[in-house]
Amino acid sequence: MITNAYYPNRKRASAGRKEIIIQAKNLAFKNSNSILLQMYWQIGQLIVEDEQQGKAKAAYGKEVLQNLSRQLTL
Repeated sequence: MITNAYYPNRKRASAGRKEIIIQAKNLAFKNSNSILLQMYWQIGQLIVEDEQQGKAKAAYGKEVLQNLSRQLTL
């Protein structure tokens, strides 16, 4: 069995690799969250512009989200 006594830098190298992995995962989460946020904002903007004709609220009883949900269901 190889021990750290023969390889004194092994712990430091291992910690460095772990830090790289942690940073990469954090960056991936941050980027994916930013992309999802942008997607949801753009969908919301399209709903306001197209479905609500720019009004703050849809007309009463239009069921905008239910209709869009049915259209988008695969």
